Amino acid sequence: MKARIEYYKPETINVDGLSLVALKKEKEEEKDYDKSLDDLVVDGSVIVVSTKDGKIVNSNVSCAYKFPFPVKIYRLGLPVELSQDSVKMNYINVNSDNYILGLNVDLNDKTPFIIVDTDNGSKIVTSADIKDVKPTIVKQLEKPKSKQKKKATKHAKRTHKKRKIKSKSSRKSRRV
Repeated sequence: MKARIEYYKPETINVDGLSLVALKKEKEEEKDYDKSLDDLVVDGSVIVVSTKDGKIVNSNVSCAYKFPFPVKIYRLGLPVELSQDSVKMNYINVNSDNYILGLNVDLNDKTPFIIVDTDNGSKIVTSADIKDVKPTIVKQLEKPKSKQKKKATKHAKRTHKKRKIKSKSSRKSRRV
């Protein structure tokens, strides 16, 4: 199966105090697809492997927020005034034909989020997206086994009623 491999060089673009990691295409080639192409990494470049199953992005580029796939960014929205009821936004147009891989942004109390309009739709980037959220791994400690009490099984209560003795005629009518 054929795979198209595209090599990109990351460049930093500054847009009104925000730095974007843009990708400039260097070369493109076609190879036979095998599992080793998934792990293909070249220092200082981003590799996009396109197959009929989908795309794989291999990169060692460090940035605060990375998009899953390179996207084109049309504009960035920064909050100017924050109140409990409303937010006033200042939009900055990004005039770049290159694909963008990620953002280098420091979010603080003044700018707690950024709205990014891309060709895949709008995305709100918050400080929770930027910080590395490491999963907490809870090790299960082996507890000493204690003797468990035997639970008393409940049985249905028996009724202590006397059986009614029926007359001879009622017993004869049941027999057929």
